Amino acid sequence: MNSNNNSVLLTVVIFTYNQEDYIAQAVDSVLEQETTYSYEIWLCDDCSTDSTTTICIDYAKRYPDKIKLFAQPANTYSSPAKITHFEIALKKVDTKYLSILEGDDAWCDNKKIQIALDFLEGNPQYVTFAHDTIFNDVVNGTKRSLVHEVYKTEIQNPVTFENALYLHTSSRIHRNVVRFSEGRDAYADLFLFYIFLDKGPLYYYDKIMSVYNITGKGVWSSLSETDVKKTLDLQLYKLNGFFNYKYEAFFTSRLGEPKTLEILKKIFGVKPGWEHWYDLMFEESDKNLDQLKIISELQKSQQALSRMPLASEDLTIEKIEGNILALNEYYLSKDLPDVILLFENTSKINAHLVVANLYLRHGRYRRALSHLFRIAKMDLPILFSIQTIKIIANGLIFHLRRN
Repeated sequence: MNSNNNSVLLTVVIFTYNQEDYIAQAVDSVLEQETTYSYEIWLCDDCSTDSTTTICIDYAKRYPDKIKLFAQPANTYSSPAKITHFEIALKKVDTKYLSILEGDDAWCDNKKIQIALDFLEGNPQYVTFAHDTIFNDVVNGTKRSLVHEVYKTEIQNPVTFENALYLHTSSRIHRNVVRFSEGRDAYADLFLFYIFLDKGPLYYYDKIMSVYNITGKGVWSSLSETDVKKTLDLQLYKLNGFFNYKYEAFFTSRLGEPKTLEILKKIFGVKPGWEHWYDLMFEESDKNLDQLKIISELQKSQQALSRMPLASEDLTIEKIEGNILALNEYYLSKDLPDVILLFENTSKINAHLVVANLYLRHGRYRRALSHLFRIAKMDLPILFSIQTIKIIANGLIFHLRRN
């Protein structure tokens, strides 16, 4: 994939997969650029199953001096090796500047390259040039400016890591200062956005010069709102670790619900707190219960917990997100010590007992029974032990007193 023409200043990488309705518009929007700077297009097709590949081949034949086609023989996102065509391409770009465009998006200003490179060439202290983007919801027929209508804000330059609002992929041209060939993995576009910000500031140009088509078919736009939030949180976790917690406060502030993480960090410290948060938020339910050795850690931290604000009362224990929230509230209760002393290990059975007690405290008897039934399946005698009866009674009494 390397460029052999040293005069080429910018590589525009267009990634595409099954985007037959949009890919021509994306390619044309780059070909129509009016600029004095030399640039080339890398057209990267990830083994599309519709007519996208045919369209890409046609463009490469018509513009051999401008377009390089890289068609994958097999889809890289389904590859066991998990080495995507996104990573393959980025590790090979060797021009001074780099820009990325998804195959279902497009540029909408034919002066974009000229304006961007004029600025970057004259201001070497900036690493990235970016602008506003139209969010075109194809399904609902709405169009909104990302900065002025979605964010409803004004952006001041320079944009740095600590004050950055995410600006869409289609809007950005980067100075090629990140060496992905050194083995760094690109965790999708959010990773790319922040790793370049770590290298230096971004200059925001307040004009709409690109279109993000929300088709409902893309990897991102096809996700539900819940999945989007979880995916963003997961990426923030990975990014924080990648930067070795250098921007820890920033990534915490970007989480959808940071309260749980804040409590865990106060108890265990920054890095262990993030790791516990990850385990409890992203592991499967049964694995999560197995990992509740965190209980023993919390037992040792009652004094610290007593000074912390109450966590959410959302006790959807069947959901991973609810487990730690519920446990936080439980361990903040004033009558906690009497119950904690009833057990000393952190087996799965004891975890179910804690959760059952939590539900009883809030009058959610059916959910409490579901956890007691699980205990019965694992060890029926324990269900009728004095320890279990005390825990059940404690939860019931707490609920009756409160109501």
